[in-house]
Amino acid sequence: MKAFRRYAREQRAARLVDLPVPTPGENEVLLRVAHCGICGSDLHAWLNHKGYEAVLPEVTFGHEFSATVVDTGSSVSNWKANEQAVMIALQTPHDDNDPYCAMGLPQLSSRRRVQGLHLDGGMAEYVCVEEEFLLPIPKGLDLELAALTEPLSVAEHCIGNRTSIGSDDLVIVSGPGIIGLLCAISARSRGAEVIITGTERDETTRLTAARTLGFETLVVGPGHPPPSPTDHRLFS
Repeated sequence: MKAFRRYAREQRAARLVDLPVPTPGENEVLLRVAHCGICGSDLHAWLNHKGYEAVLPEVTFGHEFSATVVDTGSSVSNWKANEQAVMIALQTPHDDNDPYCAMGLPQLSSRRRVQGLHLDGGMAEYVCVEEEFLLPIPKGLDLELAALTEPLSVAEHCIGNRTSIGSDDLVIVSGPGIIGLLCAISARSRGAEVIITGTERDETTRLTAARTLGFETLVVGPGHPPPSPTDHRLFS
């Protein structure tokens, strides 16, 4: 199978390679990947940036993907061939003795890992994932859209769990990347008026995409005056 794989803990040390199709372990599900996104963390790891020292020197990237079940390990009972799934990327295998698992906050455990950085991920034709970290894709949902589940969950955690944004609120989203756009969509779905800001370099693609989605945009940064208290959009 084809896979985009890091081969050394060095800058840009990754390439497309041929690998055997993996065999699922006892509690694993073998998936055929349909679509896989590129996260900022994938880019940081590819560029070997500071803070990514824990990424394996040899690993297949990719944690934002949708896929179809091909095979299952001997102890897997909840998945069958041809069912569709997405992966929980930030993984902490459940342990009753882990205080964070007991509190329902496994993502804070020091045992956490990201599949695609700390074990092989979805930038490949096939990938094995522990049954514990798979979620079913609702019937009828396009697999390309389903691959956005992981970044959408980040945006929903921000807007839905960490704010009280609601109807008639004015929300400014700073940054028109995929997380910013999804945060904007989430806020708008709750009835808020949303303005997305970006820099001049965002104008060609990202801010244009935001306007295509129906959002008002504002260019900020050097050469542009800061938002004025007289701007009714921001200070009404």
